Amino acid sequence: NKPLWQFHYVERYERGSALICRLHHCMADGVALVHVLLSMADAGPPKPENSQHKPGRPGRLAGRARARYVGRNRTVRKLVRRGFSLLSHPRQAADLVRMGTQAATTLGNLALMPPDPRTTFRGKMDVTKRAAWSMPVPLDEVKEIGRRMGGTVNDILLTAMTGALQRYLQGRGEWQDDISLRAAVPVNMRPPNTEGELGNRIGMVFLALPVGLADPAERLRELKRRMDE
Repeated sequence: NKPLWQFHYVERYERGSALICRLHHCMADGVALVHVLLSMADAGPPKPENSQHKPGRPGRLAGRARARYVGRNRTVRKLVRRGFSLLSHPRQAADLVRMGTQAATTLGNLALMPPDPRTTFRGKMDVTKRAAWSMPVPLDEVKEIGRRMGGTVNDILLTAMTGALQRYLQGRGEWQDDISLRAAVPVNMRPPNTEGELGNRIGMVFLALPVGLADPAERLRELKRRMDE
């Protein structure tokens, strides 16, 4: 009842269509799965077809249908061969050993962190999941802010997210100027030019978000200091 992958095709979404992909983490991390999915997509919009109607014969129609069927089968076989090739990469054995060591270190650091304060975000663990997303954020603007403020793209986004948590707690009357909230931040551990290889090559940083800092510049400096540690 828990397939390794699910695909849902949504029609008439914002004057187009959307493909919702849900892939199990046992196959690969987010960096590799995004790379694989992008390799299946076209690099640009399709070329416009000739709109003039040309009457055809049944044989021509059958030939076109067969050509499309064969073409799709070739694409599927190509993707399957690629998947098996990536899965059988010899680096995966070393990855498992490295992941085990990293997990032990991460759990040790987590045990030394102080507990979260009692807020709306603290509660019992369960299997309930909730996802949320924002409107697209221009990457060039985020990079420019990072260049001016001396931080990475990740630092800027973490600062913005921490500010959003701060405003949420202020709206509920739970904010304090010395409050911090723990967050698990995934970190890409892949060597260069290995984005197309399946497997999990991520680390996890347990970071205390300085929600109590109201000044965005001060919050960015403190977040960067904690991430660099």
